[in-house]
Amino acid sequence: MGTKIATLRTAFIKYLVMLIGGLALSVITPFLIFTIFASLGIVNYAYQSEEFVKTIAPVLASTPDLADVTENMPPGCDYLLLDKSYTILETSLKNDDVKSALRYATDGVNTANNGKQFLLITRDKELIVLQYYIGSRFINPWLNKYFPSPEMILYSLIALNCVFVCILLTIRFSRRLQKQLVPIMNATEEISSQNLDFEIGHSNIKEFEDVLLSFSKMRGDLKMSLEKQWHAEQFHSEQIAALAHDLKTPLTVIQGNIDLINETELDDEQRLYADYITESSSQISIYIKTLIDISRTVAGY
Repeated sequence: MGTKIATLRTAFIKYLVMLIGGLALSVITPFLIFTIFASLGIVNYAYQSEEFVKTIAPVLASTPDLADVTENMPPGCDYLLLDKSYTILETSLKNDDVKSALRYATDGVNTANNGKQFLLITRDKELIVLQYYIGSRFINPWLNKYFPSPEMILYSLIALNCVFVCILLTIRFSRRLQKQLVPIMNATEEISSQNLDFEIGHSNIKEFEDVLLSFSKMRGDLKMSLEKQWHAEQFHSEQIAALAHDLKTPLTVIQGNIDLINETELDDEQRLYADYITESSSQISIYIKTLIDISRTVAGY
């Protein structure tokens, strides 16, 4: 055949290896894209905001002039400046975030959502509440407003890639198996239609090839058996035909003699016996004709 034959087990192992490799690539690719975007300054890592807050907290606690520090806050990091009586002096927060930061400063309770965290920094005459995010975010505020978080996009891409790879490889594997099953399906259709003069194909999978070889042997044995049966039926038909022809000769003699007897003077008892012979010979003639017709029908005439 010239083609390499593999076992069904090998085919499944190959499919499993391709599936694992495809799933690994489905996970690695989005992470690689995320790393590239982070290096280009489009997104930040989940830990960067927290690391920045830990770094800048001592600076905010000891720096007299906060303007230089607060103006260089990274995206996703905001502040609320209070005096010791919790009066708002300055803030970069808006709406409900101001209330949440003020509640954290007074009660230490975080009522914010969406992964927002707070850090309270005590100065000589002031308090600073820093708000930051646990999780990666876009550097551009517009992207943060209208798009899901980078982590959500990352996990969604991983899930979609995994589903796509599973579907793609499963369809490819099923089509390969279907292609290898075509010779078996063709063989069963030919045999079911009583056609034994056909060429059996081959498969690249050992188990399927063994089935095809079994079909080939079965076809040969069945063909030989049918040929023997056909020859036996032909011989039987010929014997019946010969017997029928052999019976016609003595029957013709009997019928001729009974015709001659019927032309003579017969009493009632002799006439009765002659009628019996005539009726029986006619019945035998019908049987012989039926045997001849049957033998011709079996012979295909």
